[in-house]
Amino acid sequence: MVATDGHRLARMAIKNDKLQGLNEDVIIPPKVLNLIPRFFSSEDQEVGIIFGENNIIFNLSDIILTSRLIEGPYPNFEQVIPAANDKKLIVSREDLAGAVRRVSILSNVLTHQVKFAAKSGRLTLSSTNADVGGEGVEELECDYSGEDIEMGYNANYVNEILSKLDGDEVIFELSTPVAAGVVYAPSVPRDDYLCLVMPLRLAE
Repeated sequence: MVATDGHRLARMAIKNDKLQGLNEDVIIPPKVLNLIPRFFSSEDQEVGIIFGENNIIFNLSDIILTSRLIEGPYPNFEQVIPAANDKKLIVSREDLAGAVRRVSILSNVLTHQVKFAAKSGRLTLSSTNADVGGEGVEELECDYSGEDIEMGYNANYVNEILSKLDGDEVIFELSTPVAAGVVYAPSVPRDDYLCLVMPLRLAE
């Protein structure tokens, strides 16, 4: 399963031995997918899914949801996900989420840009707001040994990703300040669940 809005992407893969007859991609409207969890009576409840030619049916015991499928090809997401990011940053997920929230208070109200500056053993988060003349800076310990790198990210996007990951740590795979970063938790195999976030061009 893959979802993207052009600025970020999430990909999840699960093994399902009961899946039969589906040999092509389908694009499902997010609205119906957001409805399904509301009808779960327990976390281990099974959902029956029937793929039609132009529609999809979800069977939740006494509730049936139907939706039309979205026509057209889906973007080539495999081509978008970097395979050769040579820099790896490992940091506490909870500490990073808290620092991003605090520093982003003084970020630009339109871009919500927070600068990530990584160097050996240290990650510095910073933001500036010319309108109010303020600046926010926080430093975190991290596991990073590559060459120094600075990236700008939308703070809202980063924290949404962090909120969906499990475990104590989070990994950022990076290459250049203008290339997409791959984000995942070491507690879950990278191929099972990863997110991608596009950087913002840093303000001079």
